[in-house]
Amino acid sequence: VAKGKYVALVDSDDYIASKVLFTLYQYALNEDLDIAFAQSLTFWKGSGAQTKTLTIPSAVTNLEVTNGLNILETSFQAGYKRINCWNKIYKRDFLQANNLIFVEGIFFEDVPFTFQAFFVASRVKAFALDYYYYRQRPGSIM
Repeated sequence: VAKGKYVALVDSDDYIASKVLFTLYQYALNEDLDIAFAQSLTFWKGSGAQTKTLTIPSAVTNLEVTNGLNILETSFQAGYKRINCWNKIYKRDFLQANNLIFVEGIFFEDVPFTFQAFFVASRVKAFALDYYYYRQRPGSIM
């Protein structure tokens, strides 16, 4: 049902920096990216404290536009192993053309989705922008 040029995925208990989303969107448009992604900050429910525990290494954010496999390889080599869908925006046409959908009825459904997206993406870039606020709470599956 998405109508825009890009799709942002946000878990229901998290939030995003909307001005940073606009900046990320502008970068994605200007570079014609399949996937653009940015930093995440973790916070605990009921606490205003935020920690930047999910920082994307500079080895990744310093890359020019590249393919998804190169981003994954560089990320893993730099110790960044966060395979999630929520700190990224995806070109809607890219998702449709590659039939990228979530597997229903499984935990950690973003892992297969994200791997599949990166395997077929030809234009990906990471940005050192604080974009996504990832909520931690007791009772979460994480």
